Amino acid sequence: MRARASTENVYFLVFRDSHRHAQFNLGYTWTTYWGERSGLQAGLGFSAFIFQRPDIGGGWPVPAALPVTSVRYRQAELIVSYVPKVNAGVNHGSVLYVFGKIDLK
Repeated sequence: MRARASTENVYFLVFRDSHRHAQFNLGYTWTTYWGERSGLQAGLGFSAFIFQRPDIGGGWPVPAALPVTSVRYRQAELIVSYVPKVNAGVNHGSVLYVFGKIDLK
């Protein structure tokens, strides 16, 4: 199989972190897919984003980039990304992000 298409997305996410504080993410993703568009497709790409949390960066927005992987079928997509642990401290990674997307076109 060869890569068939790629997609680009801009997103804004807000959710509660493990300390019950709001975390704001503004970012861009690029993903390329393998397989026929009418069937099940696997995808790989990256996300570049800016996030803000009160316990990281003194509460100021911080840039970051992560790899993403996805599985999509027609208009539905499951997207996964992982923040690796960066050191032995508490709140320094080891987080799995899993979210879905439905294309309304």
